[in-house]
Amino acid sequence: MIHLYQNKALDHYHVEINQLGWSGAEAKYPPLKACQDTRSKGAEAFEPGQFVFYTLVAKIDATELEDAFYVQNNPFGYEDLEDRIERLDSQHSMSVGDIVKKGPEYFMVDPMGFTKIQITQTGA
Repeated sequence: MIHLYQNKALDHYHVEINQLGWSGAEAKYPPLKACQDTRSKGAEAFEPGQFVFYTLVAKIDATELEDAFYVQNNPFGYEDLEDRIERLDSQHSMSVGDIVKKGPEYFMVDPMGFTKIQITQTGA
């Protein structure tokens, strides 16, 4: 089972982005800055403490990261693939900046492939 985590800052700070502009909102709201940085640079921009900005959004019945990517994005709309996803929260297709957990290890979806990352969990 692969767990998918996404930074939902764009959902939560859209009013602030409109009021302050991108630079102002990113300066004031660290989750938004982390979201934007990792969406363009992936693991290169990720810091372990930023994991607190991520929400578990889905569990995917897959054993390999590439398979989980294919299942969750379901490019052809196959129903049998949809049956392999347990959706826990609203989400977008798996993309750069998302985090996947396979067993005890965490990986960032990068512009090309996946990079193993270290995370810091607080309160866990």
